[in-house]
Amino acid sequence: MLHATALLRRGRFDARQGEALRVMARTAAGRGGTDAEVAALINRGIAALLSGDHKGAEHDLVRAATIARQERFDHAMLDCHVHLAALTSASGDLHTAARQASEALEFAEERGWQSHFVCALAYTLVGVQAYLRLDDARAVELAGRAVHALGDRPDPATGLAVSTLDAAVAFPTAGDPRAVVGRVRAQWQDVAARQVIPPVIAHIAAAVQRIALRSGDEQWASAMPDQVEAMFGPCGEQAVLRAVVHTHHARVSQARKIIEPLLSGELPALAAPTVVDGWLLEAVLVERSGDQRRAHEAVTRALAAAEPACVLRPFFNAGKPVRDLLARGAGRFGRLESFATTTMTALPAASTASTDVLTSRERDLLVELPSMRTTEEIADSLFVSVNTVKTHLRGIYRKLGVNQRRDAVLAARRLGLI
Repeated sequence: MLHATALLRRGRFDARQGEALRVMARTAAGRGGTDAEVAALINRGIAALLSGDHKGAEHDLVRAATIARQERFDHAMLDCHVHLAALTSASGDLHTAARQASEALEFAEERGWQSHFVCALAYTLVGVQAYLRLDDARAVELAGRAVHALGDRPDPATGLAVSTLDAAVAFPTAGDPRAVVGRVRAQWQDVAARQVIPPVIAHIAAAVQRIALRSGDEQWASAMPDQVEAMFGPCGEQAVLRAVVHTHHARVSQARKIIEPLLSGELPALAAPTVVDGWLLEAVLVERSGDQRRAHEAVTRALAAAEPACVLRPFFNAGKPVRDLLARGAGRFGRLESFATTTMTALPAASTASTDVLTSRERDLLVELPSMRTTEEIADSLFVSVNTVKTHLRGIYRKLGVNQRRDAVLAARRLGLI
């Protein structure tokens, strides 16, 4: 049993969990009550979670937690509760998952174990909820705690979850945004052939793709749909990511065709925010074509999907077009009116005036600033002279009230301009 447990643990690193499970099946795991039994059940439960076998994961983790409670194996209890929270999140209930993870962290803190490796996943689960609710200060704090608890442990499943959240919260204020994107991109590529814990990746994959696009890394943004499909198979997340790429290149009809199976329910999503992202993308695309009735319906569907867990991040990321749709639809959202008002209030309102005072050329240049490309490179891409770029830069700095490029990027992000 111990040998099979060790094989399962190693399987997280070498993607050979199938053979480890076959070895475990020949043991007495599940029929005893020893410490070895608990270790076997926990690792088999985590393997089931990683492979998408939610029923098997719940059976083993609940059984392990029961034995651990009876025998006072507190470290094992902590491990079980954190991964049961991850299981709840993987089943789509982020609100309950965050509550379970918080309870597990309280259990750890009572024993002085808040920096224990397994707490990294718990901090990340709670941090994802804070991030999606636009509680940025709390999300940054929890991401930092997750990074600290993870330390130098090379666990690919937890490591990818932690680094993904950390990149999402660090990007807006990073001195070198491209370095942030580069680090998380390397992490994604490193675990491409391994199983990962779905909740974190599924909940904020769209946000990570957005920061890749904002940093100028279109190659990775375009590769992300295939990476997500390799991790989880065909899913709503992969469809939204692919549709965003088409939208970025102004291929509107292709984008709408790709997300249609998600919106119709034919293609399931691993996380509720993905459905919100899908409906908001639909709203923006049909509004561009002048179909305001359909755009209002799509925003209403997005609100309905977001309201149970108070998911605000997709609306924030969608920017001014969605805020305008919310403002125009005020009074027509029925039972969702209160949540629509809460959502609109949480979105930056200053972007409208700031966008109006920037010329079209200044707005074009503003989009280029996060890429960290040189003035000469930007001039080449915009087909203008270096002196013209410098003139537009001075105009941007003056209108945003800043004196340097980094501050212009930060101000523009706060205002929802990029």
